[in-house]
Amino acid sequence: MNACLVAGCGVLLVVVAFWVKGLEEKPGSAPLVTGSAPATPSRTAPSLWLDARLGTEPEPAPLPAPVEAWMPPVQAPSSGGGRVFGVDLAGNLKLDERMRVAMENLVVLTPPERLANVLDEQLAGLPPKAAAAARDLVVRYQGYEQAQKLSSSSAKAPLVPEEGLAELDELRALRSSYFGEEVARRLYGEEEAVTRRLLELMRDDPVPDAPMEEKAVRAQARYDAQR
Repeated sequence: MNACLVAGCGVLLVVVAFWVKGLEEKPGSAPLVTGSAPATPSRTAPSLWLDARLGTEPEPAPLPAPVEAWMPPVQAPSSGGGRVFGVDLAGNLKLDERMRVAMENLVVLTPPERLANVLDEQLAGLPPKAAAAARDLVVRYQGYEQAQKLSSSSAKAPLVPEEGLAELDELRALRSSYFGEEVARRLYGEEEAVTRRLLELMRDDPVPDAPMEEKAVRAQARYDAQR
């Protein structure tokens, strides 16, 4: 299936999920026994990640926005299952949205009591630097996931597109605080761009008083036409 068609089919679900529930809450997961997310995360990603990834290869080609609201179900990774983490030619951890979705599935679908062991299986065979970066990334994602549930964006669904855009900015800032601005862009950039564009189209809807669902349908059509 054409990549643009895949993205177009999913964008309406992206904004509907964002609109109705704010941010999709995930089942709770126990902290990894290997560590915990920083209590006061820095807005700069640790040098472990930056040295392991940034500037080591050209910017990856854009990917279709892989959003949980329309991703097909997957099985929790286990021994012999799909590999979540990858490395570049230099042996450094690769950071992109495809890996981020796989990592989310790893954390969400793996029973908390097995997560540490499954992560060890996933990291087996990776270069030490990439394995350490991947482990740190998972721990920070767990901290981000918990903070996301406590943020104002998760408290209620936005009533107008302007509120949705404000909450998207808040979410982006939260991601930057846990992963660093550049790493957060690599992990969430395409998804954020699709959601922002749809909310902007809903804000500029020709029928201002129309229900949000109708605005979302028209935004979908306009988005597809623009692509």
